[in-house]
Amino acid sequence: MYPFIELWWIKFSMTAIGIILAFVTFLIVAYLLCKKTHQDFYKLFFQVPWWIMVAYFLWSYVSFILVQGSFFPSSWSDFLLILFPKNYSIHFVGLMIAALITIGSFLASIKRIENKKIRADILFSGISSACIVLGVFFVLGDHFIGEPTDSFLAIQALSPESNLTKFNGVYPVWLFLSFWALVVHVIFNSIRIFFKKNGIWMLWFVALILVLDICFYFQSYPKYGVSSLFGFSLDIKHYISFFLMVILIVCYWKWSKTKF
Repeated sequence: MYPFIELWWIKFSMTAIGIILAFVTFLIVAYLLCKKTHQDFYKLFFQVPWWIMVAYFLWSYVSFILVQGSFFPSSWSDFLLILFPKNYSIHFVGLMIAALITIGSFLASIKRIENKKIRADILFSGISSACIVLGVFFVLGDHFIGEPTDSFLAIQALSPESNLTKFNGVYPVWLFLSFWALVVHVIFNSIRIFFKKNGIWMLWFVALILVLDICFYFQSYPKYGVSSLFGFSLDIKHYISFFLMVILIVCYWKWSKTKF
């Protein structure tokens, strides 16, 4: 749509700017909530570099596996392709697996259940806030675009250098994510403040993942392991996200049964 901005003859990708601003947003929200709930922010902060490394490797490695059809690089160029993916050739399955590993291990390291719930709520607020920012910049960028459409929802290229010039219009997929992340974030925090209860993030995270699944349905991307359910086309992204939702629901049920 508007793939980059140019400053001092240097082009800055909107996708890259969005990812950086999303991380900054996450850290700011996490810091404010840690301060409000008397949690140690730096215990979370020092985990972030580890999270970034795991996410970067897995979203690149999973993309390599699906595209190349091999679990191991067969040449030096394949190895470099994993380390330095071209044109953001990343896969959300890798990102979701990375989130399961990193966030799961972080919460598992916290002994007291009530602190787990507070930390989980902080993570949810930070991630949903980051999604609001990320969705806007993903729409502006050209790397994750929606399916072509002629409906009133269609958006068009704002720059002649955009890949969207190939289409009459596409779905503004990631604006849906931004909007619903905002809605879920507001509803979640309103309920949490009203009921003064921690740990309800699990169910609202399920709602956020459902929104992400809907976005996948309207996104234009190579699909793997495609199947059909009630007329809807599903692929590996949906299978992994459903698996994550089951884990979240089980964790919420387990935590709700714990007595303090």
